[in-house]
Amino acid sequence: MISPKGVLSAVQQTAGSVLVVGSGVAGVQAALDLTELGYRVHLLEKSAAIGGAMARLDKTFPTNDCSLCILAPKLVEAGRNPNIEILTNAEVIAVEGRPGRFSVLVRRKPRYINEEACTGCGQCALYCLKVIGDDYNEHLSLTHAAHIDYAQAVPTSYHIDPNACLRLNYDTCGLCAAVCQAKAIRFDQQEEMLNLEVGAVVLAPGFGRISKDVLRRYGWGRFDDVLTAFEFERLMCASGPTSGEIVRVSDRHHPRRIAFLQCIGSRDETCGNNYCSSVCCMYAIKQATMAREHDPEAEITLFYMDVRTHGKGFDAARKRAIAENDLRIIYARPPSALSMFNFRV
Repeated sequence: MISPKGVLSAVQQTAGSVLVVGSGVAGVQAALDLTELGYRVHLLEKSAAIGGAMARLDKTFPTNDCSLCILAPKLVEAGRNPNIEILTNAEVIAVEGRPGRFSVLVRRKPRYINEEACTGCGQCALYCLKVIGDDYNEHLSLTHAAHIDYAQAVPTSYHIDPNACLRLNYDTCGLCAAVCQAKAIRFDQQEEMLNLEVGAVVLAPGFGRISKDVLRRYGWGRFDDVLTAFEFERLMCASGPTSGEIVRVSDRHHPRRIAFLQCIGSRDETCGNNYCSSVCCMYAIKQATMAREHDPEAEITLFYMDVRTHGKGFDAARKRAIAENDLRIIYARPPSALSMFNFRV
């Protein structure tokens, strides 16, 4: 039986640590702020690197500042902070307990590369024979089964896609292990189950994506030149598959006309989302502004059901962007994109 003093001691021990679920900019900033207050933080991320969606953006609205210029210093600070334990390839299975004393069961999948030993030299990716679609670039480019998500990724360790690796699936190849001078390749790594004792849990899970069925209504997946906003973002970005050159996926030529369709899957009960995302209006304005900078001659049209520019200075930024960039605004909700592809855009 634990004495009252022992119980108090245990509560104090768990109350001194916090689990932050999700490591986008919100989760990373929360972790940094918590360490400033004296807490130890477990920063949990389901993918192989922290940074979330902001790491894929070219610019941020309403100022159009460089996204990674803002994010990268925070990632480095989180990676070097001794009071932040970064748990990648991990997900929460169960949470039990009460405020001040939670027990969290976490499943952590293997990277198949020793995170501590990896020097980030990239030899494993250079010699990897298996080519796969690059998820970071929205599958608009190719990478290898052994890869790092992006150049500024934290942790700065490569990882191996278990669904694509020839060694893990067919017990063949293994070139990456042969050329790795740090001897960091670990094909024998196994899934781990971690039990974290924490005093509080902060949820920063980010956002989901519209289902592919909804996107297909508008020609996505049927027409090469119908893109999601994230796919267009990677085309605009200097670190993207085209080094920032906006081209049509179908023929690699510059588009003469670009249309942005808003509220796709949002405020639509047939899609299960009858609410406003609150960011899409400004996101489209930002992308249209960047597209104008890339191609001053392009005709850019935005189809809005209505405008909801939530945030300080957002509406002023919208009006300024429309006036300065000669953006065409149509208040309508197109039922499909099929008719738009009866002619070359």
